[in-house]
Amino acid sequence: MSASTILIAILSGLYIEPALPPSPADEARADELLRQGVALRHQGEEERAYALFVQADELAPSPRTKAQRALAAKSLRRFDEAEQLLRVALASNGDPWIEQHRATLDQALAFVIRAKPAPPAPALVARPASPPQPAPALPRLPPPPAAPPHAPPRLWRPSVVITAAVAAAGLAAGSMLGLEALDLKRQRDAVCPDRTCPTEQGVDLDRRGRRVALAADVGFAVGIAGAITATTLVLRARGAAAQPTEPRASIAPLPSGFALSLRL
Repeated sequence: MSASTILIAILSGLYIEPALPPSPADEARADELLRQGVALRHQGEEERAYALFVQADELAPSPRTKAQRALAAKSLRRFDEAEQLLRVALASNGDPWIEQHRATLDQALAFVIRAKPAPPAPALVARPASPPQPAPALPRLPPPPAAPPHAPPRLWRPSVVITAAVAAAGLAAGSMLGLEALDLKRQRDAVCPDRTCPTEQGVDLDRRGRRVALAADVGFAVGIAGAITATTLVLRARGAAAQPTEPRASIAPLPSGFALSLRL
């Protein structure tokens, strides 16, 4: 570009100085930041790892820095940012690191797309309410018949039914989540058979499996507590029903005859 062309572009406000490529020192510093961030992710320090990845991406942007930043954002549930960065990284054809980890990045992008919340439904315009109409007069009904005396209590009261339903739901949820946690553990063992896992896919599977297992434990705890409560309520109702409700009479001998006692 000639000096006259640059001068004309500057005067017209259209000239923008092209960005300089990162220096070798910047690239080396970015590699060190990426290494530290990956180590922090293995320790569960996602927020600190994300900050290091951002520094590396700003210092020497590359498909690898954007991919590592996207994986940390995914773990922090920043799904919009993670999806945008993953798409940019996967579009960089020919990058050796991207090609080596393309399958893992594709799985991460699919997970982010599934995990993103659905867009809010359009707001409904409420129509103005019509003026209230007087309720029609109801005919007088005779009073309900009195309950028979000493009616035995019902065993399946609403409280028992609701508690039993909660217990069943908790046990069912705990079973389903427990099966999912076992499946995630098998997947993690298939990727990383050792105790420590150096791959992003194994770390993500291990973290998801722990969360699902914790949710399964909570479901089982709710189900067991509900079952104990429902059983206690049923036993109390049965105990109340087993109490004598009919009159009792007894005869006792006395020196001058007999004594008759009647308990109602």
